[in-house]
Amino acid sequence: TGMSSDAMDELGITGVVPAALLHPTDPKARIVGRALTVRNVAAPMAVAEAVQAGVSMLAEIEAHNLAEPGDILVLQGVDQVSNMGSISASIGRRQGELGAIVEGAVRDVDHSREIGYAIWSRSVSPITQVAR
Repeated sequence: TGMSSDAMDELGITGVVPAALLHPTDPKARIVGRALTVRNVAAPMAVAEAVQAGVSMLAEIEAHNLAEPGDILVLQGVDQVSNMGSISASIGRRQGELGAIVEGAVRDVDHSREIGYAIWSRSVSPITQVAR
């Protein structure tokens, strides 16, 4: 978080996630806000099938629609599979979100840095679905 341990103690903050577990895409970024939580799960069908069937499998996009300025998307995702990318970061930024914390992978981190949308994630991956 970039906050000193003394300041964290004064605020009563006892639980944090170290950067060794969730890596910042911008090491200078600092955010504090209300959590907007989402849980992603492995897709029940291939992305191409879902698109053809008109099924949205983008839970984080629905969360962005609920976001208020100052919110932070907290996403329990699927590791080694991208749970959000540049379109999602752009929508989140447009909604006024400060950034995202993703227990899983993300992609397009250069874009999120460019638009000032801070992200912490377990990994970075261009893969968009788990192989079936």
